[in-house]
Amino acid sequence: MRKQQRPAALSWTRVLSGVLFVGLIALPLPAQSIYATLTGVVSDPSSAVVGQATVKLRDAQSGSMRDSVSNIEGYFSFASVPVGTYELTVESKGFQTFK
Repeated sequence: MRKQQRPAALSWTRVLSGVLFVGLIALPLPAQSIYATLTGVVSDPSSAVVGQATVKLRDAQSGSMRDSVSNIEGYFSFASVPVGTYELTVESKGFQTFK
């Protein structure tokens, strides 16, 4: 005698496998980062760029400080900045300190 397969059991196995597969590929993936890049251009009131300005970024919560210097086009950047509240200070010879 030949054994007969049970179609209902086979059907449930396929359905369960399909549900598990879809469930695994539908897992939520993190889409946001906890770090940012802060960039800017230092300029004077007449919109002329200010090169070689010292730019300081202070974390309001931890007090940690980062320094940067603007290039000849006034551009500065801080990479991998954790999310939070910061105080930005800009200093350059011949100008008042900006906070």
